[in-house]
Amino acid sequence: MGISILTPAIVGLMLVAGVCYKMSEEILREQIATDMNALLECQSIGLDAVFSGIEQGLQTMTENQRIKDQVEAYSRNKSDAFEGALFTRADQALDSFVTNNDMVSSAAIIAMDGTVLGYRVDKQQGKNKFVGANFSDREYFAKSKNGQPSVVGMVDATGEVYTVLAMPLKLDGKNMAVLAAAIDNKILGKNTTDKIKIGQKGMVYAYDLQGRMVLNPDGAVLGRNDSKVSHVAALLQQKEG
Repeated sequence: MGISILTPAIVGLMLVAGVCYKMSEEILREQIATDMNALLECQSIGLDAVFSGIEQGLQTMTENQRIKDQVEAYSRNKSDAFEGALFTRADQALDSFVTNNDMVSSAAIIAMDGTVLGYRVDKQQGKNKFVGANFSDREYFAKSKNGQPSVVGMVDATGEVYTVLAMPLKLDGKNMAVLAAAIDNKILGKNTTDKIKIGQKGMVYAYDLQGRMVLNPDGAVLGRNDSKVSHVAALLQQKEG
């Protein structure tokens, strides 16, 4: 008799527990989705603020008279731009820009023919090896020399991942050079996405539109191409997921 009484009660409790578990699971999933969307939105705003700040700084640099003087000198007589006060003053302006922007790892002045008029790396000593080199094949230069600002991801010869912002410098309404600022993505992540922790193991990371890892707390995976990984392929196709 006891069994006949307890069995329906146990079955009933199991059904109630199952329903409660299912409801709790759905509520938890909805809460996680809401929280994740909020986190991603915050990260999007934060990254946008970083790039907007650097873009404004770069815009100010296009109005710097020391840089304009060097660019104008190059258009008249190429050799003059690499000598004496013209070069030194423009180089100092670049150095000040890089030094005063924690996110910026390097900056360059590139003439319309692709010749590097100035190049500065953070904490650099002496003249940079890239001065006089030709950057006409750089994607950011090709995009900005026609008058439009650009943001381009790139991987250097050592495998380091960078994000480059570039914009044209104009004299009398004519495009005369391109100014570029590079951000080391390890530094970018350290100041933005790496600060977000989701539980004990969760993290925020980012891919570019080609499926290349561009932000991740593990610097060793930056630049890795995951475009063939199933969930990344789905994200690239659907733009969300």
